[in-house]
Amino acid sequence: NMEAGETHQDEKEDPEESLPESERPNITPDELNELYNQYRPEKDETYEFTNIVDHYNNKNDGSLVLKVNYITNDEQTTTVDIPFAILKKDVPVELAKYIRDKVLDEKRGGLYNTWAKNTLKNHSRIIKRLYRRYNVETSMVCRKVNRKPLKSRNKRNLENKRREKFGIKIPNTTRDALLLDKDNNDTKWAEAITKEMTALHKLNCFKYHPKGTTFDKRDGWQYAKVHMIFDVKQQDARRKARLVVGGHMLDSSMYETFSSTVQSLSVRLLLLIAVSNNLNIMAADIGNAFPTAPCGEKVWTIGGEEFGKMKGQPIEIIRALYGMATAARCFHEFLGDSLRDMGFNPSRAD
Repeated sequence: NMEAGETHQDEKEDPEESLPESERPNITPDELNELYNQYRPEKDETYEFTNIVDHYNNKNDGSLVLKVNYITNDEQTTTVDIPFAILKKDVPVELAKYIRDKVLDEKRGGLYNTWAKNTLKNHSRIIKRLYRRYNVETSMVCRKVNRKPLKSRNKRNLENKRREKFGIKIPNTTRDALLLDKDNNDTKWAEAITKEMTALHKLNCFKYHPKGTTFDKRDGWQYAKVHMIFDVKQQDARRKARLVVGGHMLDSSMYETFSSTVQSLSVRLLLLIAVSNNLNIMAADIGNAFPTAPCGEKVWTIGGEEFGKMKGQPIEIIRALYGMATAARCFHEFLGDSLRDMGFNPSRAD
């Protein structure tokens, strides 16, 4: 309890009361209110976003500026020019949708389209997480489901021992192909295997080593199995066999594997130019395309039944067989060098 005349230490004294009466300002209450009104902050108008109507590029720095409609307090619509850097902090989702539908960057995957794509993707992820977190528009059903464990594609193929295409049974291995020929009293699958191996030998894809030869991993050598895959051509039901490498057994992380391809639009434009100028169009197909290029990895294997007398021998693979991660890139570089040697130059358009 405070005694009479005692003041609290936290109470602040009025500065005017601390001055002598002769030094106090002589201001009337009306003059004081007028002085306060001069420094009273004006009432801020609130603007409510409605939509984005147009956009243009700033002439100075080329940045994106958007024309945005706002509604003021008095229900009047006003259009304001707002830079992209400011508007993306105010209404990011609406801006991203507008850029996705209306704005065309100078190049594919430009700054604005990339930002809009990432913004919409993140927004969709957040909404899905909120739905899962608060069980919005979802119902929980509890029931016992006896699900069988999923099987890999290899296991499913093993269970389905005989695939069929156009009514023709397709083998899974070389031995299976020879047994099918025996059952059908023909040599169609054996001829397909012989044709594939003959083509690979003409391309010098293999280098045979004596039994007992070792390949040291410290020198970069990797082992991978090779096997035949089979198919039936739709045009004439011709049997097709191809020798491939088990690329899943190779570590190609230290090699370049990217190989670009031409766009279909570029091919159509090229054909259009040729027709417009009455030019002849020539097309060609390269048989066993990838094995024509040298192999970019050190890979060896053991010969299987498809190698005939060389079965069981260590084999060095010196051409880019199908199945290797680097095969496409090796062929791309080899074909490009060959075309340049013939006098062709690559187009800068694609």
